[in-house]
Amino acid sequence: LFGVNSIENIPFQDARNNPLMKVPRREMNRAMSDICRRYGIDYWVWTPADIDLKDTAKRDALLARFDEFFADTVTLSGVFVPGGDPGDNPPELVMPLLEEIARRMAPRHPKAKVWLSLQGFNKQKEEAVYQYIEQRQPGWLGGLVAGPSSPPIARTRQRLPARYGLRLYPDLT
Repeated sequence: LFGVNSIENIPFQDARNNPLMKVPRREMNRAMSDICRRYGIDYWVWTPADIDLKDTAKRDALLARFDEFFADTVTLSGVFVPGGDPGDNPPELVMPLLEEIARRMAPRHPKAKVWLSLQGFNKQKEEAVYQYIEQRQPGWLGGLVAGPSSPPIARTRQRLPARYGLRLYPDLT
């Protein structure tokens, strides 16, 4: 932990029991949040929307997982949702999901923000995200994340209003 300023967890993936993961996922999520709180380290999560967001039952189930996670964690700095890697949903479904995640997160983690990567988005989807941001200026959005298969960082910074952050995500996992 020496020298880091944040930890990013993947709280919903791979709940299988195996010899390497001796602690259940939910218990580990709580522990990681508490460790970050005690050390003063930002605690982020990577949470893809890798379901069909038109399927309301699956969308509701995903949001219920977020509710449980938000209730379990003592600290949370940011929720990072990759736009299209994984996941194959258009921005007109992704952006309302992010807004709903932020609304549910705010009571327990009022300083936390939601972040989005444009990974896997073509120029049309990219443009839809920028239009959403420009028209709505969402306060819940922390910014955009540039990672593998994302648009060039310079173009992203140029299009993204200055009030929003831009995070490099080199995917060193």
